[in-house]
Amino acid sequence: PAYTLHHLVRERYPRFSDALNDMDDALTLCFLFAALPSEKGIKAKVTNKAKAMAGSWAAYCATTSSITKSFISVKGVYVEASVQGSTIRWVVPHSFTQNLPNEVDYKVMMTFFEFYETLLSFVLFKLYNDLG
Repeated sequence: PAYTLHHLVRERYPRFSDALNDMDDALTLCFLFAALPSEKGIKAKVTNKAKAMAGSWAAYCATTSSITKSFISVKGVYVEASVQGSTIRWVVPHSFTQNLPNEVDYKVMMTFFEFYETLLSFVLFKLYNDLG
């Protein structure tokens, strides 16, 4: 049986501004999955979807000149953007070869990514739709 998470996103974020204000973790996880290799339970389909969504977000930020701050740290590049009055911060990991430790439960991360993928899809659709 197929299921969707659209109803959960609409329940949790009744207004679009609520969704924008909660984009930090969704973007950080999306950019992380885009940088991970396809192994240890992480399918290539997931990493490719994450790369596409991260690229769409980056393209939106570039098109609208939304990025306000950025700085480089040990974890990666921290980026801050102002989108429709909401300040959104996320981390883009450095593009080194990623080591996947055995102690991490990738199934839990996949569950979060599945929800955040739905959230990002809604947000990107609305933002690009508003652009025209």
